[in-house]
Amino acid sequence: MEEIQRNFQQMQFSDAASKRAGVPTRQEIAERSRGSGEVGPSRNFVAENRAAAKALQSRTEEDAVGERLRKIHGQKISKDSASGVPEYLTKIQNELQAKKQAEFDAIAERQAASQIPQGFKLLSEEERVSTLDTLEKKMVEMEKAHRDLPLKIETEGQKLRQREIEGKLKELSKAIEMFKKPRVLVQMD
Repeated sequence: MEEIQRNFQQMQFSDAASKRAGVPTRQEIAERSRGSGEVGPSRNFVAENRAAAKALQSRTEEDAVGERLRKIHGQKISKDSASGVPEYLTKIQNELQAKKQAEFDAIAERQAASQIPQGFKLLSEEERVSTLDTLEKKMVEMEKAHRDLPLKIETEGQKLRQREIEGKLKELSKAIEMFKKPRVLVQMD
């Protein structure tokens, strides 16, 4: 029996020498990876490969689109970072919007002109502003004249002067309010 055991031990020893190393356990892998930081149980290779593939695919799609646009327009087309729309399209869109706004303003002007009743005329902006300035200067003069009146008004002449100044002040304030509006109609003589 001893002989059989010796043969068996020799056989095991010779098999162990001829075999390759076994598959390492999780613990052995974790111990090896702590030192190098390359491979470990927390690293997700599938997710890393998926992200790299998506990045490569989106880059190649953008390059293909940019190449097509470069062939069409003769230069590289840069895109607006916020919207991803090429700048030349944004420029065209802004030009169309400005054109549409100008047409809208012209239509509004024609409609406003057609709403002027007969016997009236629309004052130009220059006339309106110059008239407004004149009225405001006159208002300052009348306020000064009102301040110069005596505190105690006794005579009939002083009472008449006070009524005239207050009437002109009311009239001027109404006229100033009217000329502050952007559109002023004046009756033609």
